[in-house]
Amino acid sequence: ETDRLNQAVEAYERALALEPEYADAHFNLAETLQQLDRFHEAVRHWRTYLRQSPNAHDRKYVERMIAECEAITG
Repeated sequence: ETDRLNQAVEAYERALALEPEYADAHFNLAETLQQLDRFHEAVRHWRTYLRQSPNAHDRKYVERMIAECEAITG
């Protein structure tokens, strides 16, 4: 439900306000924003996640998500 996704966004944003370097919160927030079609914001958090987790095992997945969001927004 969109309501629950919006609540999730608020929760991740609160977590990041307390701990801006919390890479997993950036990852989860990016996924949630993408589900809400908030692609520009999602890309920002995907990129932050990659900066904070340069050796992430899911790097290829995140790069694909960035490309998908950017393809949608042009």
